[in-house]
Amino acid sequence: NCVFADNYCHYWGGAVHCNNSSAVFSDCTFKENMSRTTGGGLYNRFSGITLSHCQFVGNYASYGGGMTSAYGSPAVKNSIFATNAANTAGGAIRNNDVSSIITNCTFFDNQAPAGGAVHNLLSEDTTISNCILWNNSNSEMEGDAEVTYCDVQGGWPGEGNIDADPCFADSSEGDFH
Repeated sequence: NCVFADNYCHYWGGAVHCNNSSAVFSDCTFKENMSRTTGGGLYNRFSGITLSHCQFVGNYASYGGGMTSAYGSPAVKNSIFATNAANTAGGAIRNNDVSSIITNCTFFDNQAPAGGAVHNLLSEDTTISNCILWNNSNSEMEGDAEVTYCDVQGGWPGEGNIDADPCFADSSEGDFH
């Protein structure tokens, strides 16, 4: 139940930097944080963190506008990533050599030249299921991941995936019901 807003870091993690830890974030908001390098809202390194019912909104970094995970095993569930941006890769999430599990999340209007929603580098064990990836640019995802039962704008290979307008209640006001 924390709010991390308007923070800045020159290197890793605009608001939070987890290193060799097993932190749990529940019902937290990461809003308008910035890192000049990686992990605008959160940087996770060598850690097995859990994020549940969190919101990442308007964060910015060169890599991983919302968050970056490197060499760990993050679990992200029931969370929203909206209007985050990266000027290189991973508008919402950048995974670098991780085994990430992303479940029941919404990715909307995140921006990056590579992987507007999710960018995976050496993260073949990443699984994304029951998620909505919509209106992210330049592409919804980039890199290897097992993607199942997701609504991905433009389509994505995998069991149960669809490409259908999610008909959000009011995405401009952050209502993704």
